Amino acid sequence: MTLSIIYWGTFVLLLFTKALDAQSTIRFVPPTAESSPWARKLFCRYGLKSGLAIVLPAFLIIAGSQYLLVWWFCTPVVQALNAGLGAMIAWVQWDVARFNKTRKHSGITLLALRCYRCWAKRWKF
Repeated sequence: MTLSIIYWGTFVLLLFTKALDAQSTIRFVPPTAESSPWARKLFCRYGLKSGLAIVLPAFLIIAGSQYLLVWWFCTPVVQALNAGLGAMIAWVQWDVARFNKTRKHSGITLLALRCYRCWAKRWKF
């Protein structure tokens, strides 16, 4: 019972923080300032709202499918690890939404930015 509350609570938290991230992106980030090259191309081509209308359902399908598959087919240990990972991703999304509004980095956004830059350099984005 407790694991199911925590597990599905982190899923709701993921959806909530993704909604905050999307709202702050619409309000405070021009399409050309998006850091993700894929999202930037999508937003510049279709506009922010239309681009988010593509990204958000994709996020819901991927996250929802992943949570359901882990819930149905994995052990409680894997479910707990998945909930912990979901909570960390929600924390990052919350911090990104805060950054979009304030334009001030925190330790999390700095770490995410460093990881992204290393990844982008490695894959030449």
